[in-house]
Amino acid sequence: MIFRVARILEDFHRDFALECVYLSGGLSELVCLQQGIARCVPFGVFRLDQHDSSLQGAALLAAGIAPAGHREGTRIVVDGNDTALPEKYRRWKDWLDGLLAQNVSGT
Repeated sequence: MIFRVARILEDFHRDFALECVYLSGGLSELVCLQQGIARCVPFGVFRLDQHDSSLQGAALLAAGIAPAGHREGTRIVVDGNDTALPEKYRRWKDWLDGLLAQNVSGT
């Protein structure tokens, strides 16, 4: 899950100059996922302090109200200099890219 989320975020970073990401709700409350994503992406990762922010955002959009600009969050600080996860992530991306290239070429 960490690798898939990190890959999506990297694509946004490359295509839309994403500079940071805010995690909110559900599994993003798990410290291991926060740390894993923060280790694998090349920009800042934050955890939103407000609960139910996804639900609030959906309600605001459904009501035609502009989303509030409150992005109060806590930066996820990566513990230590361990490079094992980013290296494993790099190998996973190589494997996935190879698999996708095979499917595109029809082999």
